[in-house]
Amino acid sequence: MINYNLRQLRECRPWNSRASNRRTREMKPTQNMVLKAYSKQILNEIRVVKALQAFGIAVLHEKLSKIEECLAQLPERLKEAGSRISELDDKVVTMQKEAIQFQKKRCLLGNKID
Repeated sequence: MINYNLRQLRECRPWNSRASNRRTREMKPTQNMVLKAYSKQILNEIRVVKALQAFGIAVLHEKLSKIEECLAQLPERLKEAGSRISELDDKVVTMQKEAIQFQKKRCLLGNKID
């Protein structure tokens, strides 16, 4: 993180070109070096922030494309699931019919044994 001495930056910051030239000449070499260092640090941090924003946008774009792919496949998957459900419903109906037949046979056999 940046540790600014804002008062020092305000004192050293040139606001117009004439004042800039005069202040630059009047500034001590250390003040000038400090100002250059702060400006370099600020520019580097701006670059880092821009790079992070670009990376974040790229990641979001990638995730969005994956979501779009999943949504495109959704109708097919719903059709498959619907056909599978209807198959299972058919099996349940046949098993219920078989159970009824089994109960009838059991009752008939039970009556014969008595």
